Amino acid sequence: MYCSLPHKPDAAEIELIESSADLASIAIERHQTDMAIRESEGKYRALFDTSQDGIAFLTSSDGAIETANQAFLNMLGYGNEKIKGLRFQDRTPEKLLTRERELVDQQLAEKGFTDEFEKEYLRKDGTKVPATVRLWKVPGREGDGSYTRL
Repeated sequence: MYCSLPHKPDAAEIELIESSADLASIAIERHQTDMAIRESEGKYRALFDTSQDGIAFLTSSDGAIETANQAFLNMLGYGNEKIKGLRFQDRTPEKLLTRERELVDQQLAEKGFTDEFEKEYLRKDGTKVPATVRLWKVPGREGDGSYTRL
């Protein structure tokens, strides 16, 4: 609002000034919230990326790997693009698959997480690697996704 001569603002001008101040306050608050979210996401991303434990996001519908950290990729001998979409069932020895699937399905349905359990994964080269695993549902994720910690 520009006035060429100094004067006492009328009611409409005061309302305009107050509305502008409210909008500026909202914009500042939103910026601060966005910055806090980015900082928090950065911390959790760093935790995911630098963890020495293998971590992978799985889809709950078919167990396909959405993303995995470097420790998980190293353990199985894959690169990030090669592992995306691979199902955990494809990397589990056949003899363990049925028992493991029943255990996981039952515990996830009852508790939303599994107790830690021992399993074997098949590396890309076909060798077996032992792992301690725990899965849990991540609330609010599309498709009711789960984390795996190894």
